Amino acid sequence: MQIIKPSGHDTTRGFRQVVDGANIMNLFAAGMMLEVEAQELLSLTLAGSATAGDVEQIMLQMYYDNLPGVQGRFIDFAELMQRAEMLKLNTIQATLTGAAAGYTGSQLITAGSNLLQANRDYAVLGITTNIPCGAVYLSGADTAYQKVAVPGGVSEADYGRDWFCSQSRAFQMPLIPVINSGNKESTYLGFVQNENNISPQVSVCLALLAR
Repeated sequence: MQIIKPSGHDTTRGFRQVVDGANIMNLFAAGMMLEVEAQELLSLTLAGSATAGDVEQIMLQMYYDNLPGVQGRFIDFAELMQRAEMLKLNTIQATLTGAAAGYTGSQLITAGSNLLQANRDYAVLGITTNIPCGAVYLSGADTAYQKVAVPGGVSEADYGRDWFCSQSRAFQMPLIPVINSGNKESTYLGFVQNENNISPQVSVCLALLAR
């Protein structure tokens, strides 16, 4: 896997990593980011299996300092610790049904159950899945309809469950999404699929926040 950009270290190799073809891998060291200049073109290359029908994928987690017209709700880890009602941690569980390679399986977070307390804020700590997939994402009014995603590897469940918390601690930034149950009818789950047409069961780990 290789990422090249004009402002990078060099335009021959740039940032290159060896990847495991059977597992989802997080390739950046905790707290480190590859900064990109405005209007800069990224060149991504993936050396795949070269097998007919295989779909190879790279996922990039992007952070924008300023994205005009887009304003999501996020908190940092310190605020989470101040506001979380520890006795009321809970999950949303869903089975996502994919249709084709790419972004697929979108469904409302209420499709499997509708147990969120009315008009309350919840911090999204992370997401886990029982079947490997590229990523599992959440999108809705509180994320300004941008996809906030977690790696979909089963072997990464130990960090998938608190992915957003880990990111917030590593970067010391407000990266933990906050959703309000009043927006549950416009908040969706989905995932990134290859050619295998899977239907993962996912659990969204939530913390009820004090008013």
